[in-house]
Amino acid sequence: MPVLLGLAAAQPTLRRSTIHHVRTDAAAFFVIDTSRSMLAAPSAGATTRFERARSDALALRSDLADLPAGIASLTDRLLPHLFPTGSTSAFRSTLERAIGVERPPPERVAQRATTLFGLTALSTQNYFADSAKRRVVIVFTDGESSPFDQSELANDFRGAHIRPVFIHVWNDDERVFGKNGKAESYRPDPASSGDLDRLARAAGGRVFSEHDLGDAARAVRAEVGNGPRVVTGRDESSYSLTPYAAFAALLALAFVLWQRNLWGLVRIPDLPARAAKPI
Repeated sequence: MPVLLGLAAAQPTLRRSTIHHVRTDAAAFFVIDTSRSMLAAPSAGATTRFERARSDALALRSDLADLPAGIASLTDRLLPHLFPTGSTSAFRSTLERAIGVERPPPERVAQRATTLFGLTALSTQNYFADSAKRRVVIVFTDGESSPFDQSELANDFRGAHIRPVFIHVWNDDERVFGKNGKAESYRPDPASSGDLDRLARAAGGRVFSEHDLGDAARAVRAEVGNGPRVVTGRDESSYSLTPYAAFAALLALAFVLWQRNLWGLVRIPDLPARAAKPI
């Protein structure tokens, strides 16, 4: 038992190293809609669209681990936060720490400031390296955009060989709740689904519900196909073994106490004294 207690005090850890093989001819950008409507939720305190989008992005990134992936946020303009990389840890930390609703806020003030036309920056501002011949943009959005010329964005995507995959994060019973728990005047736009469908068709892309991530991953795989891969590095992860060592010490202590109490309950009868034999 002292050995186990000493082991727990030493705070042992198990380290695991994962080698990354990533594609050299393909890349993806994960775009998260960070407009205020992404704060909508079924009820006060429930998971918001933004929180679901971020969780879905992490899950989809895990399914596409060998595809270099970047991150951008979208309101009325597109902002890059991470350019395509094979590091899943960099992707996770960027998504968890650098992305937030209206961080930064849109440049213009309007009832609906978001415009999906901001995605055109992906085709005009060197978001993708020249070596990435197969390009996919995965957009997590509620689809509630101010009007824009869909054909222009579609032509820009086609000209830059970008295939869009839209993840529609939306339900018609959601509201935006203030800090006091009261619903604001926002109402979901039922036309958002049709708008996304038309844009996707025009750009040669697909639309999926937030509940169909498996199908979305397969669609991305179909777009990028197979290609050359290289080793780009390692991801280091560590797991603390201290709780297990402490638990083992507690089990050992419990066994010792149980054994001691058991022997205390068992009484060994006194043997009768033998009479001394006369000499």
